[in-house]
Amino acid sequence: MEISSGFKKKFRITLYIIIFIAVEIFFGYFTLKSRNLFLNNSVNYGSYLAQAQTDKIETQLGEYVLSTKLAGTYLDEMLALNASDEQIHQGMVSFRNKIANEFGDNVIDIYAVLNGRIMAANPWEGDTSYDFSNTTWYKDAVATPGTPVFSNLYKDAVTRQNVFTISLALSDPHNVIALDVYLVTDNWMGFSELPNGYGLLIYDAQHTLAYSSGQINEKILQESIAANSPTEVLRYAGAVQQNLNVYVCELSNGWSVIIQIPSNDLIPPQHMSIMNLGLGFSILNTIIAIVVLTHNVRRSKYVLSDSY
Repeated sequence: MEISSGFKKKFRITLYIIIFIAVEIFFGYFTLKSRNLFLNNSVNYGSYLAQAQTDKIETQLGEYVLSTKLAGTYLDEMLALNASDEQIHQGMVSFRNKIANEFGDNVIDIYAVLNGRIMAANPWEGDTSYDFSNTTWYKDAVATPGTPVFSNLYKDAVTRQNVFTISLALSDPHNVIALDVYLVTDNWMGFSELPNGYGLLIYDAQHTLAYSSGQINEKILQESIAANSPTEVLRYAGAVQQNLNVYVCELSNGWSVIIQIPSNDLIPPQHMSIMNLGLGFSILNTIIAIVVLTHNVRRSKYVLSDSY
């Protein structure tokens, strides 16, 4: 009877410990799943913020595209009315001055190929001998009539300023309007100051840096992106790396936007600390319970063998 009573007592203790371990494992699993869900939600929230910044850039570039289309419509109308070269030139000057006021300090230039001749709002030396037919801006526009084409970033041969060109074929696809945007200001995208710790880079299709803003470490970002092979249009490139999250977005013109967001803005440190602490306690309690259970089983075997 004594042995039976002792055995039952040890069995109850063992059962209680096993139940405790099961509860701790369940609690730890639930805490871990909650932690992962919280991290995933923070990543999605970061994607939302990155997309919001990207939409601002798309809107700004869209303003340049709209201006190009309006200038093209104007030239088509002038050609339909058989306007003189002087009238067309004066109209281009007027239109350029109007849109220049909308884009602040950035220099805007408009020129076009009309009926086999090039005309510009701001004529440059050698207009008559300029071989437009072999330029990328002209050939790409002719090849895709009705679609605005962005050039890669390049330096102006005279001013050495960074510039990109938007070109568009008119109703006669051999007539092409082109809009040059000279990046003469550090804030040519019209961004207000980014929040503390945020950073933004814009690259053209050839990965030439076109714009940089905020507190950003280009080397870290490039390493983060190089370590991943994302294929989505909006994709997450680095998870809580170097205390920041990195997002890469592709613009409709083929350019890329890299956005850095501090992880603390997406994952409040106190929340993560509480979840990590809870998960740590759960693991610690499970280990202690397993040790006690092992000790209890060994002791039970010793008591039973000693009884005999």
